[in-house]
Amino acid sequence: RMVKITTLNRRPVAQPSDWPSIKEMPRQHAIVHPQRQFGAKDMKKICRGFIPTTQDQRWFIYFTSNRLRLHRSWTGFLIYDVGFEFDFKGGASIADIVVNRNGRQYKSKDDENDLNLLYEVIQQYLLQPVPSYSLEVPRN
Repeated sequence: RMVKITTLNRRPVAQPSDWPSIKEMPRQHAIVHPQRQFGAKDMKKICRGFIPTTQDQRWFIYFTSNRLRLHRSWTGFLIYDVGFEFDFKGGASIADIVVNRNGRQYKSKDDENDLNLLYEVIQQYLLQPVPSYSLEVPRN
């Protein structure tokens, strides 16, 4: 008889040193001030960041000094640098977003499209449930 064991995989906390060739934000950038908030539960996930493990995962993301930095995994270019202001409950509001506008590093010039992409990346890479793994083992 087999017993199914399910383990929840916890994503490691990403650090800048986890990725070999991250770059700084270029002088050509825009600053956007959206109205967006995240609750404490979501901020715990956001602060863990994301370390890509396959080529299909196109972002390396880490959190440091109240800023979420999103780099393209293949090039190391910093595309979004998101500042947060935390509340007393552990939730946070976005204070500002610095967006890369160097045409050789990032082609977009549209703030609204950038906000939509940023929120999609946060949702897909940081807020989606981490997959669980199941393993069947013999029962004694």
